[in-house]
Amino acid sequence: MSGQNLLRLSGIALLVGSPVYIISDVLNIVFNSQASAPPPPLAAIFGLIGIMFLIIGMPGILVRQATKAGTLGLIGWIVFFCSALLGAGLFVGLAVFFQLIPQAAQDGAPPASFFALIITLAATQLVGGILLGIATIRARIFSSWIGWLLIVSSLVSAAAFPLEGIVNTVVTTGADLLLIAALGWSGYSLIQTSEVPAQEAVSATQTASA
Repeated sequence: MSGQNLLRLSGIALLVGSPVYIISDVLNIVFNSQASAPPPPLAAIFGLIGIMFLIIGMPGILVRQATKAGTLGLIGWIVFFCSALLGAGLFVGLAVFFQLIPQAAQDGAPPASFFALIITLAATQLVGGILLGIATIRARIFSSWIGWLLIVSSLVSAAAFPLEGIVNTVVTTGADLLLIAALGWSGYSLIQTSEVPAQEAVSATQTASA
């Protein structure tokens, strides 16, 4: 499979994963009666599906701007990719293992390992998003707005961490919307990039035939 086809598949994965992930946020807002409670199983399942597609598509972002983003872009992408993997692990826990815990235990305080996962997820998303956003702006391969969206979404997500209740839900959802906008836009750009060489090849063939 050619590199252009891989970029196209990465772009498609990002475009598919973005709306699916947002559906998870919408379901959490609609069906979660307690703002401080974990998302309902259906929301966690959609979140897991969405983030898995995003994970599949994220390597295309690295490959597309690897020569221009440099070491900063590589470090930022690795840290940001780790945050996505941690997010997938969190959704697996919420969608599967959390449902197996008795209701009485669910109402109690979450274990320390859960808080450690949340803190690590927030830290990696903050650091990775800022570094990858800066590298994206400098590389000028994607639109600079994608880089700014990555930076702002990471800052907003970190700001939501100490908040509680409905305020946390609203701010976190806003951060997710900004992040998904950046990843979806990146996916569209990857698809557009993969189509250019194919169009050039067709034009060259037509010229040669003439």
